Amino acid sequence: SHLNDELKLNLSWYDHPEAMQTKRKYDLGVFHLPEKIALEAEIKQLCSPSSIGLLNRFKHRQNRNRPPHKRWNYDEPFFHYDPNFYKASSPVMLSGYWQSERYFLPLVEQIRNRFTLEIKPGTRNAEWENLIRNSDSVSLHVRRGDMVSNPDVMRVHGSCDLEYYREAATRISEGIKEPVFFVFSDDPIWCRESLQTGHTMHFVDNNHGDDSYLDMQLMRMCRRNIIANSSFSWWGAWLNQNVGKKVISPLNWFNNNDRNTSDLIPLSWERI
Repeated sequence: SHLNDELKLNLSWYDHPEAMQTKRKYDLGVFHLPEKIALEAEIKQLCSPSSIGLLNRFKHRQNRNRPPHKRWNYDEPFFHYDPNFYKASSPVMLSGYWQSERYFLPLVEQIRNRFTLEIKPGTRNAEWENLIRNSDSVSLHVRRGDMVSNPDVMRVHGSCDLEYYREAATRISEGIKEPVFFVFSDDPIWCRESLQTGHTMHFVDNNHGDDSYLDMQLMRMCRRNIIANSSFSWWGAWLNQNVGKKVISPLNWFNNNDRNTSDLIPLSWERI
């Protein structure tokens, strides 16, 4: 938005072999976004431009020698916030996680509004919404799936253990007389068998496949949030607009410490 230019989405990653490790499909179409999809020719022009012609080769050599934020393909140089982000010029292909609210703090209200969806009345999710809004609700997200079944994903990301959830449940319950936990997971059977908080627990297990995004909408309605090392629950907590909300997140986002995650978690959240 600060470039006053049109945003187009590059969806080619979903067909890339790397994406097969964490299988997913594009789901942002359900939200109120300015959604235009970049054409293959537009992507190629910025990512792998032709080297035909002396002048063209010279321009591309110049582009490669520029600082990252001045190139046509601006690859996120590191995981933490890059202050040069707002110095980029158009046209540009943004590639990376960009997982810090510092990149979009000027647009907080616009983003939260665009990611707001109504829960259809008369559905199981409407029943969950009623329970969430009328209790001291706490969302608790457990991501397992490929985190524990795929060795490559497990090596990089890891999975939050039971000790994390026990400690998080204890801390987030402080000062609440009757906390009610709403558990969201891609492995609800494991959660039912393994998770205990000492408080009332509901397992939200009715949203699958194309309806999975509804879990994020229910998470954001909860008054407090316990997230996994997952961008899905990160966004559920960040979109939460409840006054006085409390969020607990894992200290380690990755299995190793080769990435600086200092800007990943908002300062108001607690890391344990």
